[in-house]
Amino acid sequence: CNPCPAGSSANWSSDRSCSDCPVGQYAPMQGMLQCIGCSRGRFANDTGSSECHACPAGRFSSSSSQSACEACAPGKYMLSTQSSECLQCEPGKFSSEMASEVCQLCPFGTYS
Repeated sequence: CNPCPAGSSANWSSDRSCSDCPVGQYAPMQGMLQCIGCSRGRFANDTGSSECHACPAGRFSSSSSQSACEACAPGKYMLSTQSSECLQCEPGKFSSEMASEVCQLCPFGTYS
């Protein structure tokens, strides 16, 4: 008997075979009985993943088992990776684009 490889889990309910983990889940080592959902701030966008990836700066995932990260909306930002939320720009600063990593100072004579 062979253990199921990393990225899959044992499927004992049907034909006693191995099944690839679905998107949003992973199996880090061989012989896993079930796949694990990626934690908040991380994602797995392929089936058969053996690890989850951190959301890049400017993006987030607020719930577990995600296949992708969402972009921070205009007016919000996230400088660090593996975030589960974006931060609001501070007074006097703004971000006008999706997936901003930083906020910019408002031009002279303007405010936010």
